[in-house]
Amino acid sequence: MKEEKRNIPEVRFREFAGDNADAWELRKLGGIGKVKSGVGFPNSEQGGKTGIPFFKVSDMNRLGNENELINADNYVTEEQVEHKKWKVIDEVPAIIFAKVGAAIMLNRKRIAKYKFLMDNNVMAYSFSNCWDTYFGKSLFETIFLPKYAQVGALPSYNSSDIESINVRLPGLQEQEKIGTFFKHLDELITLHQRELDNLKVLKKTLLSKMFPKNDEKYPEIRFSGFTDAWELRKLGGIGKVKSGVGFPNSEQGGKTGIPFFKVSDMNRLGNENELINADNYVTEEQVEHKKWKVIDEVPAIIFAKVGAAIMLNRKRIAKYKFLMDNNVMAYSFSNCWDTYFGKSLFETIFLPKYAQVGALPSYNSSDIESINVRLPGLQEQEKIGTFFKHLDELITLHQRELDDLKVLKKTLLSKMFV
Repeated sequence: MKEEKRNIPEVRFREFAGDNADAWELRKLGGIGKVKSGVGFPNSEQGGKTGIPFFKVSDMNRLGNENELINADNYVTEEQVEHKKWKVIDEVPAIIFAKVGAAIMLNRKRIAKYKFLMDNNVMAYSFSNCWDTYFGKSLFETIFLPKYAQVGALPSYNSSDIESINVRLPGLQEQEKIGTFFKHLDELITLHQRELDNLKVLKKTLLSKMFPKNDEKYPEIRFSGFTDAWELRKLGGIGKVKSGVGFPNSEQGGKTGIPFFKVSDMNRLGNENELINADNYVTEEQVEHKKWKVIDEVPAIIFAKVGAAIMLNRKRIAKYKFLMDNNVMAYSFSNCWDTYFGKSLFETIFLPKYAQVGALPSYNSSDIESINVRLPGLQEQEKIGTFFKHLDELITLHQRELDDLKVLKKTLLSKMFV
């Protein structure tokens, strides 16, 4: 019974399920396909824009190549192929993946449906006629290839590493059903990823144009009705920097009370723009006993104060009183700020360039308070702040939808394959 269960996936399309359902057949990859390795690709031969695609690992990053390699940075002519005596790979479709180095650990796979060449940092597995293409791609996504790599200064695969892998296959009709399902799911994920990427590019562009550059007094793009120059101010003159306090393990774990923020709270679901929940809360009794000073000058912008987290340059709004540990810093807005304008303005500042250099980069209060910024009047701030608040909410919505789809795919891969 246990052996039989291992031969049948947990979730199956109805027409292939039931008491008389066929078990998936155990096969070695080398018996139902063939591994191909790439060849050297001299710089002098690169740069072509038409002909046969010559794929490199970097081609997996190209727009449009999220699932299938449909374009390349380099193409070569039939004359080049003949002159260099390259063997074009025409046993397609094939799955392409990194063969050597750190790129192996990304465990990415792409389909190639038309004849191609590839350099020697890439490897391909050509499907025989017992595979449905998109089923094959999905099955490969259930395999963590790096565990089959040869260990050394640079991890790499031999053909035998891949061809010796055991897999289980159903009949072609069931493969086609599964392959079509995951093809559509991949297309949906790609669509959401592109929409998200486009929104992030739009936001970055608008931040650069709706806030004055360098020593300029006026932004490039402005809402109608506003013409005054933006006023030059130091952050320390229009707000105040706060630092966190020690937070012993013995005081942590509370679920109600005053939030006690750490850098990790920026990663919590719901906290993409504003810190609305925390891993830890503390009571008024703890505050009094530890003599902590609650930060009630809100709203404030919170960001990492020390270490590698500084380089992520993330900022979050805190709108209600809080505490924070000593890896975090906050900037409390005075009443001359609109909150969401302030958050957007902080996103135009690359704070790490103001850090103290050392074994662990860090900020002093004076590092932040000495930064020069330009502010318009409150009415214009509110207009800009509302605009970017809505744009942030749209980006967050797409990010969550994308994350949900990726979790769904991961779950279904685990349940629809043996």
